[in-house]
Amino acid sequence: MDINIDQTDSGDQFLEYNIIGGVLDFYFLAGPSPSEVSRQYAEVVGLPAMMSYWTFGFHQCKYGYWDVNYAAEVVANYSTANIPLETLWGDIDYMDLRQVFTTDPERFPLHKMRELVDTLHKREQHYIMMLDPGIHRADNYSTFIRGEEKGVFLKADDGSNYRGVQWAGEVVWPDWIAQNTQDWWTNEISLFFDPETANPPRDNTGRPIPGFLDDFQPAPAAKSGKLQSRQTTGGQMKGLPDRDLFNPKYRINNHKGELSDSTLYSNITNADGTYQYDTHNLYGLTMITATRNSLLTRRPGRRPFVLTRSSFAGAGSRAAHWFGDNNSTWSDYRVTIPQLLGFAAVHQVPMVGSDVCGFNGVADEHMCARWALLGAFMPFYRNHADISAPAQEFYLWDLVAGRAQGYRCSPIANPLFFVYPEDAKTFGIDTQFFYGDALLVSPVTDDYSESVTYYLPDDIFYDFWTFEPVRGTGATVTTDNVMWTDIPVHIRGGTVLPLRTESANTTTLLRQNDFQIIVAPGLDGKAKGSLYLDDGDSLDVGDAKSDISFTWDGTTLKADGTFGYSTEVMVESVVVLGGEKPVTQKGPWSLDGPFEVTFQS
Repeated sequence: MDINIDQTDSGDQFLEYNIIGGVLDFYFLAGPSPSEVSRQYAEVVGLPAMMSYWTFGFHQCKYGYWDVNYAAEVVANYSTANIPLETLWGDIDYMDLRQVFTTDPERFPLHKMRELVDTLHKREQHYIMMLDPGIHRADNYSTFIRGEEKGVFLKADDGSNYRGVQWAGEVVWPDWIAQNTQDWWTNEISLFFDPETANPPRDNTGRPIPGFLDDFQPAPAAKSGKLQSRQTTGGQMKGLPDRDLFNPKYRINNHKGELSDSTLYSNITNADGTYQYDTHNLYGLTMITATRNSLLTRRPGRRPFVLTRSSFAGAGSRAAHWFGDNNSTWSDYRVTIPQLLGFAAVHQVPMVGSDVCGFNGVADEHMCARWALLGAFMPFYRNHADISAPAQEFYLWDLVAGRAQGYRCSPIANPLFFVYPEDAKTFGIDTQFFYGDALLVSPVTDDYSESVTYYLPDDIFYDFWTFEPVRGTGATVTTDNVMWTDIPVHIRGGTVLPLRTESANTTTLLRQNDFQIIVAPGLDGKAKGSLYLDDGDSLDVGDAKSDISFTWDGTTLKADGTFGYSTEVMVESVVVLGGEKPVTQKGPWSLDGPFEVTFQS
């Protein structure tokens, strides 16, 4: 599909769709505000999935942690540098011969992998492993054998397995639409993460044992006899007859070349008789759907965490998303802001972020310092680099480590025009964003600059770091001498902001810290805000949640709402901005029920 936004010769703007086939279902979302349009879109494609509290912590990954000792050293170095690290990732290095659901017996032996994960868990940290769809086509690889027996792989037009080349060598790819694929995928995930469960001892290894009888050998792949074409001719709405699946009459503006270049052939068939020509854009979505279902089967009632690079409409209801293999450049640092706004505010995929400091290339200390600050204000916060790139962990530079020690905020990002839809000057701004509707983030975006020019709408704001009032006039403001360890952030007037009293090195420890409530009065002297609390991991919390609303009428802060989540965490203090200096009242106040705090005028 090509989508063109252009203007006629007379200056009228138009939107043009050019497609190679299929059916278009149009939904007209009336709003009227931009944020209402976004909410209505979520009702169409699915509400975003609840994420576990720990997933909002800082993640570290690199393709090139070549053994389990290297991985453990990275974790230890973060602790030594006193930089919060929530999650370590294992890229494809951990696999045996790049085969999914295996660990390299020499570099990542199973007993040491268990020690690594057990140590992380004891420290309230986590471990996540990369997973590819390409399945090694090898007669001694049990994952392939079981998949072949169940007929779960994509087929060529003659009914044979479609074969290609990926990390493990010659591979086949799962057909996520096929009837048995979900059960096979769930079983593989279960066997990998619970290897000591009762299973037939030899059928699960797939390794030949020379010199022993057949009973000791892996079961051979099932023979299907004559190959059968997957496409039927019964008028089942599988696409128009006599289509050219390789060279359609309309050629989309594909920067990779033809339809089948660098990807699956467009004539590959799915189990239901459809072609990849019609379904290929859904491949990533169907994989994350199957993976989420598998994780729910393995740990019912707990929020799965699936991160995907490939996405489609509705992906946010199943998974988080990262923006893919970027570069360690200032331009890619800048583009993460419109990427964030597109996914979080428009596409309803709020758990998003970039590979902080860049995936490809050589990360520069000053650029990485800016990126570490910006990344902390994105919901998914991960430093990730390629095997060809030098190490770029935050602790390697004092400039980066200093600010990485303290930043972390809550998710949801909005373009300025979502919060100020009547201000036409906000419409094209893609270098600033609101975190929620309270925090305006205005990062330095020019290469090696210590100056930033940003827009402040006609409203009252407060400097997040000093609490000093700043009157916006609907014009740009230039701030000089922005240190490499600083990022301009403002609290929007009219909001109440619950903040933890201090940071912590894991989200488990952070959840134990009390709150400080910041009241930032608007031009009318009033303010409002909210705080949501639950156990941070259950998929269905039922009534065990608190949804607290805060209102400020000029003299009194009232906390009301529902209080179903019992917690020992308190409100330690309330700080009211807007006077000659902030005014503070000390608590504590319990979050297990309503309360009021009155200030003398």
